[in-house]
Amino acid sequence: MKATRFWMCALTGVASLWPVSFAWGEAKWVDLFNGKDLAGWKALDPAQNEWRAAVAVKPDPAEETRFTMTDGEGVLVNGPRGSTSNIYTEHEHGDCELHVEFVVPKGSNSGVYLMGFYEIQVLDSYGKKEVEYSDCGGIYGQWTEEKGTFNGRPPMVNASRQPGEWQSFDVIFRAPRFDEQGKKIENARFVRVMHNGQLVHQQVELLGPTRASLPGPEKPLGPLMLQGDHGPVAYRNIRVRPLKDAGGVAWFNGRDLTGWRPVKADRNDWRVAGEVRMDPEDNRKLVITDGEGLLCNGAAGKTGHLVSEREHGDAHIYVEFLVPAGSNSGIYLMGKYELQILDSFGKKEMTYVDCGAVYARYEASRGEFEGHAPAVNASRPPGQWQTYEIAFRAPRFDKDGKKVENARLLRVLHNGLLIHENLELTGPTRAPTPGPERPRGPLLLQGDHGPVAFRNFYICDLSD
Repeated sequence: MKATRFWMCALTGVASLWPVSFAWGEAKWVDLFNGKDLAGWKALDPAQNEWRAAVAVKPDPAEETRFTMTDGEGVLVNGPRGSTSNIYTEHEHGDCELHVEFVVPKGSNSGVYLMGFYEIQVLDSYGKKEVEYSDCGGIYGQWTEEKGTFNGRPPMVNASRQPGEWQSFDVIFRAPRFDEQGKKIENARFVRVMHNGQLVHQQVELLGPTRASLPGPEKPLGPLMLQGDHGPVAYRNIRVRPLKDAGGVAWFNGRDLTGWRPVKADRNDWRVAGEVRMDPEDNRKLVITDGEGLLCNGAAGKTGHLVSEREHGDAHIYVEFLVPAGSNSGIYLMGKYELQILDSFGKKEMTYVDCGAVYARYEASRGEFEGHAPAVNASRPPGQWQTYEIAFRAPRFDKDGKKVENARLLRVLHNGLLIHENLELTGPTRAPTPGPERPRGPLLLQGDHGPVAFRNFYICDLSD
């Protein structure tokens, strides 16, 4: 039996319980710093290693860009000059959850490298209004001599505290995957990064190592590395725990419709695109640009439904979607239970037809019944990307195939806000795939109600 772990986090100002990962086992935390010395750590340049333990650090009142240190235990600091070698752990990790706390004085700079390859930036970015990839919480860019720095990702918000105050990163990380010949078949991914309790990254694919990473090729396991040569920094409470299948598996490859099929072969305008945006001349339509990464339902925005070849049972599902003004779609879990997609931006009174709602069931004799409105309207303006995060429990059946327990939405977040919790689904919603309920089923994307685009389908099937 798989046990669920929850953590407290702040999402768009709301504290909510949410599963931290897809590894719902009982893995233990590993403390990477013992508080006393550098046991378990190595210096990239042993001849230039000034890292040491301290009991406290604080900005120097005579020079605010430097620290004063108090001898003792508990804090790891990069020496009196604040410029020394990078250090990395003897312990290696793959998929993991990381917690680390840090502090910098005014203007200082450091970084935390997952697997020694993928940097989350540490910087004094307090009060900065427009943040870049080089700011605190940013994912630093890759680098080549020809291109310079590229593919950096700024944090979604500036969560930085004042210099001299302790801060934290909480990270869910998915390591790259390799085939039996050692060829990389899936990039690493920051599933979620929280900076001081605020969401700064979600499902960010890492196309390769960021600048100034450890030498050598990407691999399945690697150490944690702390940058020590860019200015004074101190760390504490550095701990990691292994996860299994962190972040789930991508069900859409971004390149073609492999793994998906139309419900009706003669009604299939679904296509892959590189970009979609709301048409400036008609805000009820989308302008589609060729390329890769997005899935949309064609130029007309009205085609048949699309169903996955894979099936799921209990699952944690993450997906991003976009609709223009007035448009409508839906995601059917197991092909049976619809989570509604609609342009509901600004609506005050929500019903079961609005975005985030669980659509109604239907019988000819009764019409529509048992729809469930979302707890809040979390909708963004049309033309903006939105997210669903879904924790789903499939229906249960006895050995004779009789249903003995209804399906449930354990939790649904829409753009980070809780909209459903422990909601029992007494039966399929309107217009499901044909046939009775069963232990497993596909995802179905509604394509005939208006323009819609999807990206970043990540699903962890927890019933395997």
